[in-house]
Amino acid sequence: MVKLNKFFEQFWLVFAIISLLYAFYVCFDIGFSRGYNHFFIPGIAFMWWLFRRGMRKRMEKNMSQNQPRS
Repeated sequence: MVKLNKFFEQFWLVFAIISLLYAFYVCFDIGFSRGYNHFFIPGIAFMWWLFRRGMRKRMEKNMSQNQPRS
């Protein structure tokens, strides 16, 4: 489960970066006044990355607190 969470966290970060680069390309190609709406997808992907990162950190903290002490 931990590996899956890390994979999806990295996936959303990579997707956000690639889509952001594409949005910049479109804005330079057709102009910001017509291409600004391409920044919506990178924003959503970045929010998903933040959500996944927060969930992973919370799960790791919870797992470390629930381990029995020796």
